[in-house]
Amino acid sequence: MSIVIPNSFCCPFPLAINPYTGRVARQLWKWVEEANLAPTASARERARRSSIDLACSFTWPDVDQDTLLEGMKWMFLFFRFDDQLEEGAVQGDPEAVRCGVDELVAILRGRGQPGTSSLSMALARVWEHTRRGRPRDWLYQFSRHYCELLLSYTDQSRYEYVAGRREQLGMTDWEDWRELSFGMDWCYDFMEPSLGTFLPPGIRRLPSMLRLRRAASLHMGMLNDVFSVPRERYQARGFNSIAIIERDQGCTTQQAVEAVSLILAERVVQFRAARRDLMRDLADSPADSTVRAATEAFVENVARMVRGNHDWHYLVMRYETDDVAGPGGAYRYPDDLGRPSGLS
Repeated sequence: MSIVIPNSFCCPFPLAINPYTGRVARQLWKWVEEANLAPTASARERARRSSIDLACSFTWPDVDQDTLLEGMKWMFLFFRFDDQLEEGAVQGDPEAVRCGVDELVAILRGRGQPGTSSLSMALARVWEHTRRGRPRDWLYQFSRHYCELLLSYTDQSRYEYVAGRREQLGMTDWEDWRELSFGMDWCYDFMEPSLGTFLPPGIRRLPSMLRLRRAASLHMGMLNDVFSVPRERYQARGFNSIAIIERDQGCTTQQAVEAVSLILAERVVQFRAARRDLMRDLADSPADSTVRAATEAFVENVARMVRGNHDWHYLVMRYETDDVAGPGGAYRYPDDLGRPSGLS
């Protein structure tokens, strides 16, 4: 299957890149090697094509080197379990996916110790580091959002591989799931230590802030659908907005891409409206000048993140299909999460 991807989508936000990218990327790859997270040539190639360091540089362009490295570690863990749960041996087995997810969620919730996988052990160590010196309310929110991301794979597996479930999912419910599954909430959370000021819980919970975050997440997630759909089709996967639009509108894949392009433009409108409302709410709040400045910097970071996500998709090889279409199969990580059916 081939589609024509437009040269750009509606994304009128500024682009910024962290000046420490190269130096911190070298540290990231050293950590990956020491943690045994990509022990095979296949795993290393999958990681290389994902350009995780570039994604982080676009996501947190103003952060210092140490915090950028911490963010890169969290992002690497995200990409690694994403590939394992979607393209590894547990693909097609909702129960095995649940076991893998439960292992990781238990670590973040303090209800379990890491298993024998390199991934779970690395997650435990990174979480221990992140907990040092950070406010309790922020840690609760960060871990809750990261767990929601993990748990979304359990829902995804059920919808994809339990007969009849996919057909029950409408666009509204899918958007609620996609807001979580693209994983941007924890990235927004990590902007706070990146920018040097933790926002008050009341600011985080403002309806205008939540609408802004949702518009940004759905812009990024639906753009990702366009780029990833060719690879997913090779793997008999179809849990994305393109497939839902094709089904509901009876259109071609290319027409669905054009429909998503219009939706992304609407997400920009929604983001800008939420931003105006948030600035008004901030002006009417009792927040001091420090909190107001931090919130404005946070919102600007989100806008630049949306633009970075847009450009990253055009730059990386993550969604190429030469491996999945070839005789050797997909570049992949070791299958060390969950217990696939038929394995003891």
